[in-house]
Amino acid sequence: MIGRISFSALIGSQLDANCKQWRLFADILNDVAMGFEIVSPMLMPNYMFLIFCIAGICKAIVGVAGGATRTALTYHQAQKGNFADVAAKDGSQETLVNLFALVVNLLLLPIMVSSTTMTLTFFILLSVFHVYANYKAVSSLCIPRLNRHRLNYIIEQFSRNGQVPCVDLANRNELLFNLSCGRERHMFGKDIIVAPSVSKYGYLKELEGIQSELFALIENKNKKQTAIFLSNKSNAKHTIQAYYLATTKNIGVHPEDFVSKLESVGWEIDDQLLLVGEYRLQVDKISSS
Repeated sequence: MIGRISFSALIGSQLDANCKQWRLFADILNDVAMGFEIVSPMLMPNYMFLIFCIAGICKAIVGVAGGATRTALTYHQAQKGNFADVAAKDGSQETLVNLFALVVNLLLLPIMVSSTTMTLTFFILLSVFHVYANYKAVSSLCIPRLNRHRLNYIIEQFSRNGQVPCVDLANRNELLFNLSCGRERHMFGKDIIVAPSVSKYGYLKELEGIQSELFALIENKNKKQTAIFLSNKSNAKHTIQAYYLATTKNIGVHPEDFVSKLESVGWEIDDQLLLVGEYRLQVDKISSS
């Protein structure tokens, strides 16, 4: 219970944005937890209680990450708004697979129960196959919403050749073993924080006199950090424009043109996944203070 609550509090906001990475993480962690349960009675019987507790925490995390990312992927697959239909068919498919697995287990159990080597061999082989199959499944997903991994790749390619990668190309080049617990560094080695608390990061003085009604960029060169402050009048497009300016500064293309290019190749701009904070500026109050 503590593991589920702690993981949800720390990582919950990232499960939508990085659903591919966390889905793969959940699959791998589930195999690791089962490996602990199988190996501990054979190799470390004196530490079984501790190891089973660790395995239980791992499975609790798997339950949160797996369930949340399944919901995110179901939302992606429900292209016609048929969320309940997709969820029902996904559940039926899982039931059928579990039934098939039960039959296979009953056939293999008499063989494996008499041999520890056989048990470990089958577990390792099936775990490798399981991770590989899930990796191929996750890597085949083509999500048209921008998270930081995909947007960073697009900006990097755009700064090199002036071309905006299509949805399929950016998804194929997304790193699936890159989990960021907190701020994510972009390609120039600086932290970009979107919509942070002004008081927490101490940028109130720099924001005095800001006249923009949409967003403001404050750069801290000592900390290699750029903070993007959004106003209450900004929307998803303005968030992407601000992020574009924060990463590129100026490569000869106006941020509005960059967003238009994104839309022209199929990216969904109004529904992005950039891990935006909840704080918004009242610009008129700041400029008059």
